[in-house]
Amino acid sequence: MGNRPSVVARIAVEATGWKFPRRASLPALVIAALFYGMPSADAQEGRPPIPRSTSPLDPVPWADATVDEQAVATRHRPEYDPVGIRLGSFFFLPSLGVGESYNDNIYATESNLKNDYITVVSPRLLLQSNWGRHELHARATGDFGLYKSFTTENYEDYTAETGGRLDVSKDQALTGSASYAHLHEDRSSPDDVGGTKPTTYERAGLNAKYAHRFNRLGAQVEARGDHLTFNDVPLFGGGTLDSSDRDRYETEGALRVSYNFLPTTAVFTRGSYSRDIYDHTPDDNGFDRDSRGYRIDTGIAIDMTDLLKLEASVGYLNSAYDDPRLKTVSDAAGTLLATWNITRLSTLKANFQRTVTPTTLDDASAEVDTGGFVSLDHELLRNLILTARFGYTNTTFEGISRVDNTILGAFSARYLLFQGAAVTAAYQRDDRSSNTQGASYNRDMVTLRFTYGF
Repeated sequence: MGNRPSVVARIAVEATGWKFPRRASLPALVIAALFYGMPSADAQEGRPPIPRSTSPLDPVPWADATVDEQAVATRHRPEYDPVGIRLGSFFFLPSLGVGESYNDNIYATESNLKNDYITVVSPRLLLQSNWGRHELHARATGDFGLYKSFTTENYEDYTAETGGRLDVSKDQALTGSASYAHLHEDRSSPDDVGGTKPTTYERAGLNAKYAHRFNRLGAQVEARGDHLTFNDVPLFGGGTLDSSDRDRYETEGALRVSYNFLPTTAVFTRGSYSRDIYDHTPDDNGFDRDSRGYRIDTGIAIDMTDLLKLEASVGYLNSAYDDPRLKTVSDAAGTLLATWNITRLSTLKANFQRTVTPTTLDDASAEVDTGGFVSLDHELLRNLILTARFGYTNTTFEGISRVDNTILGAFSARYLLFQGAAVTAAYQRDDRSSNTQGASYNRDMVTLRFTYGF
């Protein structure tokens, strides 16, 4: 919907290197960022340095900032980064991660907790251009989870994505991407209840953006579309959880206009319109969940060399549904995204936003999530990176009385062994308190992970 997280908001969360579809709610994104998101994808894959040029696609087009390149978790460390395989003007970077986790509440339930050990194998393939202008890449990832005792929880997630950037001129750029993913829902999802195994789904998407700057004035036009297909699962006690009524198309168009009143600072306004069309209407509960929405945000973007990158905005969001029984979502909106390199050894990040996520809960029109996380990365040694994260999300379900509050905390230590190799130890706890019987839970997870990239 038009009130989904902005592109830059999703990039901030997905900087962990773990990709999630737009179906993922804010709590799920925060959980992923806390539990899995220690180094970035580039840091894990050891992408060789690529010539950087300012682009009209940047939040502050005139700034020649290197904030992310200098951040503790994402900056290049030539003596430890994978070298990659040069293929002409491309780099090919394969890597493999193997992790062992202990989860003391695999079903994310309030009572009758079940625990298990999970082995996760994570191959990664990246083909990345190394050109002075333009950019082209192809990426494939996999995450295969094997449970020791509760084997019905096993999952096979995989994604494929290709995209690029065409630098039409120094003031014009065009990007596009196509992706496909087969994923599973976390057991904490309110839409994944009662199944004997996790709900799996496929997502296919297209994304395009054009940016043009006119002296101090900049404009970006975006268009994206996704189709989501959810698979049925058997229910405990017999029967089938029919998920086909969740299948849908999600489309969105957006325009962002900015003005650089300082070389490192811009004010902007972004407006978006979206349409969600379900494959099957009405759903199993008799509701027509087709919707249309819009969102307007106004804010400021700051990009100061290698010190600070910040984007803050306030606005308004609205989602209306074809079924008059489903309550319209109409609320204030806001986003705060920041990366601050406090010193050469410490980086502070923040990500707070309000988003709307579709749901098929009976009588509820949508989830409204307000929250985010803060994290601190510290380079204790050249090859030892410590990360502490804290997150909080308030979730209301429009049209019903349910309210969830989720608190998350995580700590990790990433030790770079030698070129291409790293080991990460991580602990996470997430705790959800709900006013709905049976929806609260707490969960502790410990992970030890080894990664090697060529």
